[in-house]
This record gives sequence, C-alpha cells and structure tokens, in this order.
Amino acid sequence: MSTPYSAENHALYLTTSAGTVFAGQGEADSDFISAEFTNDAVSSVEGAKGDVQDSIRVAKMGTITFTNQWGSDFNDNMNEVFENQKNGSYMLKAEIVRTGPTGNVTVVSATNPKIVKLPSYTLGTNAADRAYVFNVHDMQFTERTAPS
Repeated sequence: MSTPYSAENHALYLTTSAGTVFAGQGEADSDFISAEFTNDAVSSVEGAKGDVQDSIRVAKMGTITFTNQWGSDFNDNMNEVFENQKNGSYMLKAEIVRTGPTGNVTVVSATNPKIVKLPSYTLGTNAADRAYVFNVHDMQFTERTAPS
C-alpha cells in the first residue's frame, strides 16, 4: 500500500559559512524540489569508420531547484542569502532530505551552493510560486533505510 505524496516530507537545508542553516520545507503540493546533474555520465563519439569511443565522466556538478509558495518565509531567507552571496559570503552545503512512506530517507547532498537564478516576482491575485535555482558541486544521492 502506498502513501500519498506529501510536500511536508521534503526539505532543503542550506548551511552558510557562518554556520547558519536555512531550511525550506514543502508547505503545499505545488512545492517542489528537484536535483539534476549538469552533464551526462557518459558521452559517445563515433569516428569516421564507425568506431565508437565512450568517455565516462565523473559527474559531480549539478543544479538544485526549490519552488515554494509566494508567501513562504523561505523567500525572506533566500533574499538574505543572496545579499550575503553578493558580498562574498557563500553557503557551504546543501542537502535535500525526503522521508519516504516506509521511513526510508533519501538525501541529496552537495557543496558550494550558489543562487544562480532568482524567481520572478509576480504580484496580483494569481501570484506565481517562486523558484530558486542553485549551482552545486560534488552532488551525491544516497538512501538510508529506516531502522526496523
């Protein structure tokens, strides 16, 4: 039996060089966290005679996108983080934590997260969700089994 999706089971934690941790947690089903590697893990090249060479890459760079509701406190936190980033104070670590229906925990961890794209600010009765895009280094995916 599967458990329905719940945004509350997903969280993004950002640790600054001063040790401050900013957390963004899903507040509604429209909230979303995604992580993806920037480059493909394998690239193939075909020569003039049809021979193929594969290059296996150690993919470590990636992007994390966190979309949240317009009125979330996380927006204020990210404005502070971005101002600090402009002044040379960077975040050291980003972690996405997802608790699954069986208690398993999936963690996406990365270093050097930097905001590369701020959300557009739409005001009005149909204000859009806000998406923050971070470039990250040394991204890794791990899963831990819940204790029985």
